[in-house]
Amino acid sequence: MKTPDKVNKHEAGWPLPAATALISFTAALGVSGGTNIWMLATGNELIKKHRPTLTFRSAIFGDGMILPFINTVMIGSLQRWKPRLGSGGTLVSIAGGSAISLIFHIAQGRGGMVNWTMTKPWRWNLLGYYHFVYMSTQFSYMLLYFTQLTRHWTDEEHAGKQKKDLALIAANLLAFGLLLYTDYY
Repeated sequence: MKTPDKVNKHEAGWPLPAATALISFTAALGVSGGTNIWMLATGNELIKKHRPTLTFRSAIFGDGMILPFINTVMIGSLQRWKPRLGSGGTLVSIAGGSAISLIFHIAQGRGGMVNWTMTKPWRWNLLGYYHFVYMSTQFSYMLLYFTQLTRHWTDEEHAGKQKKDLALIAANLLAFGLLLYTDYY
């Protein structure tokens, strides 16, 4: 058994990334996927008329695996950087994340991309509003990471790790985007 002074700094930092992955999975796929299963079990008409969450590859693989992975990579960087969350960058991240989510939902409404969270154009149900809040939070978190990355890009101590993390995030975002595209087009 290791004594506290012999604990590897990477081993000591695992609870926050693990919690991040679990919270991300639960918020992204757990809520809508769980609702999907409950509606199937209860024979809810809504799920029979509209495409449910668990038929979207972007939900299963993107929300269920890719976003928790991305969020875990980002929290590792944020742990190293120790950002001040009361700064103007935090407000920019929250406003920007909300604006990006709003743009996506406007595009959904304008495009008539109905599903079981928006059964008619511009008519979201409770799960649709939850999705808006969730997406706003996810995009805000991503923008917080990117605003902090710009501040720490030249840190020589972490430069190699930051570039590797950014490459992982970019590749996974591209994979998620491809999943979204194949789900809708």
